[in-house]
Amino acid sequence: MLENMNKNLRYELRLDTAHAQNRKFIMSYNLSRDTVTIYEKAQRNSGVIGGKFLNSIRATKPGSTVDSPVFYTPGDFLVGSKIEVFGHRFVVVDCDVYVLKYLQSLSEGSVPLETINSIRVKHNKKPLDNFETYQEDEEEE
Repeated sequence: MLENMNKNLRYELRLDTAHAQNRKFIMSYNLSRDTVTIYEKAQRNSGVIGGKFLNSIRATKPGSTVDSPVFYTPGDFLVGSKIEVFGHRFVVVDCDVYVLKYLQSLSEGSVPLETINSIRVKHNKKPLDNFETYQEDEEEE
């Protein structure tokens, strides 16, 4: 918890409805508390006032029960994946480069390779075959 005290992973989201294509959101995942905060980006001439959409909370995955809740983790946020928070469905559109660097620094197996590859492709990097390939890729840069 102390190691990740002030670390946040930031993702760009889009509301997954036909009527809200232009609404954009920023999700901040706090690593020390495993909480999610969602802010709506203000957009000129859209009629939508930006601001806090969801306070900091541990978000449960759909289908989890009160007795055994299953919470979202950074491994669940693939670029292009859909997440549901309190009945609102979002699509993960993008993320910061810091998210990629942080996830690649974790040990093998703690984050699915599919998640890392989805972010690498979004940031114009080659997808990895396995975690050993990442070590070679890091040395080249």
